[in-house]
Amino acid sequence: AQSDASYPPKSVNAANLIGAMWYLQHEVVTQSPPKFGITRILRYKVQTKAPARLLAAGMDFGVRYTYDGQKCTGPGDCSTMYAKYGFFVGCN
Repeated sequence: AQSDASYPPKSVNAANLIGAMWYLQHEVVTQSPPKFGITRILRYKVQTKAPARLLAAGMDFGVRYTYDGQKCTGPGDCSTMYAKYGFFVGCN
């Protein structure tokens, strides 16, 4: 979900349709004007590949970390996990 502003899909949160609709219903349209000026949902086709160390541990995805202001804010120690497995896509 995004405002009318256009910018590249870099350092943005992504969701499946169900997750995006939940976010809109519970956090965006609960106020007027909508939170962050959101006016639309964008669709992207994304392909990912897990780092070799993560695959070797039997995982395709790692922990989903929260980022605020382009800094990892957890949960847990992001730097330690990235050092151990490489940079990975997280999921809930």
